[in-house]
Amino acid sequence: MFNLKRINAATYTSAASLLLFLCGCGGESENSGSKDTPEVIFTRPVLKDVVLWDEYTAKIEAVASVDIRAQVGGYLKSVNFKEGQNIKKGDLLFVIDPRPYEAALASAEAELAEAKARVELAKTNLERAKELYAADVVAKEFLDTRNCEMLSSEAVLESAKAKVRNASLNLEYTSISAPMSGKVSESFVDIGNLIVADQTKLTRIVDNSSVQAYFELSERDVVAYRDCGLFGKIDIDKGTGPKIKLRLFENSAKEYEGILNYFDNEISQESASLTMRADFDNSKKQLSSGMYEQFMSLDIPLKMRF
Repeated sequence: MFNLKRINAATYTSAASLLLFLCGCGGESENSGSKDTPEVIFTRPVLKDVVLWDEYTAKIEAVASVDIRAQVGGYLKSVNFKEGQNIKKGDLLFVIDPRPYEAALASAEAELAEAKARVELAKTNLERAKELYAADVVAKEFLDTRNCEMLSSEAVLESAKAKVRNASLNLEYTSISAPMSGKVSESFVDIGNLIVADQTKLTRIVDNSSVQAYFELSERDVVAYRDCGLFGKIDIDKGTGPKIKLRLFENSAKEYEGILNYFDNEISQESASLTMRADFDNSKKQLSSGMYEQFMSLDIPLKMRF
């Protein structure tokens, strides 16, 4: 839950108190008939910073996460990480049996060599046809035929090159590396199982180096904070904004300081609320993705008299 401090101008005035000390209603005294000067107790207005706040429930999410899936199918050959460890971008995670893809690459390279040879032959035939046509030995149709054969062989060559590139990529995809740094989950597939391309989920990586806290503002609060100038303090492009504090539990004294740096582009029709987001440094790994019901406060001091 967030404690979001709202700027609401309020004026508090001090009241003067009059205390009149009057004589008793008893018998006569030597001061009977005289008027006592009344004692007046008062306070002066004081200018102080007063902060008003609201509470919001927030959900913590990691700054980035990814589900790892294979781009090619095959039998899983090896798992190259320990479940739950911190990994770096580029670390090798899984290896799928590469032998079928090595064979496919060799076949594609053979087709490429054949296509190159056909292009060379077509070039030679075209040059001969040009010489014969210049000597008026063959008809124009013969030259056109050789020219079409040359163009066809060049197209076959480009297709063979594409097959080699595709086979090379598929072979490369048999080694699955981490696309980002973070903490890896367990392996969802054991060695020897068949992997289906683009479907089988292998593991999940979560980057918890920083976290993002999402919460919702009601329409009434959106209007109030807009009048206070809160949204003008948020620069989405630069990722800057007012400071915000997070407490994991309602009565916890431990607070985490972050930056309120994002709000959605429209109020949701389903919830009639505006999504806000604050970013928090999590280098000490004290916050976890999926946490819910946190408490936050946004410091926007307002000077007012009371």
